[in-house]
This record gives sequence, structure tokens and C-alpha cells, in this order.
Amino acid sequence: MKDVPDTTESLNDNVAKLLVLLERLNSYRFTFLRGIVSGVGTFVGATIVATIVITILVHVLGYFGMSEYFESFLPKN
Repeated sequence: MKDVPDTTESLNDNVAKLLVLLERLNSYRFTFLRGIVSGVGTFVGATIVATIVITILVHVLGYFGMSEYFESFLPKN
């Protein structure tokens, strides 16, 4: 019977710690920063994927002799 108060106190301490952690994770500041990091990561990832796809497309179309179309976008020196 001696273990019951220790277990109850331990559970209460753990619940209190979880509530503090949950409050911190749901704060506006943390949510805002998480959104900024997620947005920047999405932007960088999409840019990398678009670059790879465009590079492959240019090479494939150049293989079929359609590279003149893309040369019209390049600056003339």
C-alpha cells in the first residue's frame, strides 16, 4: 500500500510536466517559427525539384533538336 502514494505523486508530476510541454508547443511563437521553417523548407525543396525537372526537359528536348526554342530565352551577347 506504500507504493500507491508514490505512484500517484509520480503520475501527478508527469502530468504537470506534460501540460507545461504541451502549452509551450502550442504557443503562438513556436507555431509561428515552425511555420516559417516549414515554408522556407518547402520553397527550397520546390526550387530544387523544378530545377532538376527543367534541366532534364531541356536536355531531352535538345536531344530531339528542339534546343533552338530555349535559346530564344537566353540573352544575346
